[in-house]
Amino acid sequence: MTRNAVDDSFGLEEVVDLPEEKPSLREIYTESLGQEISIDYFLFTCLEEDRTLKSLPTQFQEQINQKRWPLVKPYFESLAFLEEGAEKPFSQEVVEGEIENLVKRLCVWYQEKFPLLSGDQPLDYEVHGNTMTQFVLLCQDLEALVNAKTGNKPHDRNKEEQSEEEKSLWNSIDSALQESFPSYGHYVLSYLEWIYKKAKAVEYDLASLPPVGRFTIMLQKAARMKTQRNEAAARPSEGRREPRSYEGSDRGGSKSGFKDKKEGSKGSSAEKEAEALAEAKAAIAKFEKDKELGELRLKPRNSYLRRLQHQLIVDAGFESSSVGEGSGRGVMIKRKA
Repeated sequence: MTRNAVDDSFGLEEVVDLPEEKPSLREIYTESLGQEISIDYFLFTCLEEDRTLKSLPTQFQEQINQKRWPLVKPYFESLAFLEEGAEKPFSQEVVEGEIENLVKRLCVWYQEKFPLLSGDQPLDYEVHGNTMTQFVLLCQDLEALVNAKTGNKPHDRNKEEQSEEEKSLWNSIDSALQESFPSYGHYVLSYLEWIYKKAKAVEYDLASLPPVGRFTIMLQKAARMKTQRNEAAARPSEGRREPRSYEGSDRGGSKSGFKDKKEGSKGSSAEKEAEALAEAKAAIAKFEKDKELGELRLKPRNSYLRRLQHQLIVDAGFESSSVGEGSGRGVMIKRKA
């Protein structure tokens, strides 16, 4: 507070407190140049950037995917149409390679592609703003790589019991980050440990909770569940309606026609799959024959058929991406840069 002397109506001098002016965001930003940001600021801004990138519309996702490590890019390009439980389209190099070597290659690629990530300047607001997206993409690509090799996301590094494989994986990640990003690697490692850390579930004794604040909703929900269980137990089993089945095989055909419709269209679907794969194989043959051919666009296909073509093209050693909109969307084949 600043103390100023002012004259009142009686000509007397009175000392009053005047509030100090708060510095503007620009002034705070300017004064903080060259000073490292806090780890909490890094963690939460990277998490927000991660959520933002994942929620972008398809056309922007395609632009973001061009900045990814080429060996996992086909996986991210397929996310829009990848069905649950379907085989993920990773290159043969990822499928057959050792994960420790792949983690190192991923970090080296980002180091060479984005030199600012391996700089030696303090990670202040300016440097962080220019590197945050690239660091988040690095973490997303790393998660995709681990998922391709293990079938799961990276585990909680701080859990009590870890297998030798899990310890080896984190040691590889730690070593690769520190080697490629000596000044900022510990930030990224802290972020990875933070987002994969499993929070311990808090168990409450409902009988001891006061019916106030956030406990009110918890107690109301518990009471509703108890009532529903009691009503279900008291309800007579006779006359209960059995769940409907849509298999249709034992009833001479289902009214809904779900299974019949699926089986009836199997032949045409197989023909379309064969046609799409034949087109992709013919395009690959053209690339192998004509070394000057840079890119080639295939006919528009639905998302499922494009995924089959993507897998075939990537396995053959070429790059592929989906271009176009709506019913005109098709696969574009390119040579690896």
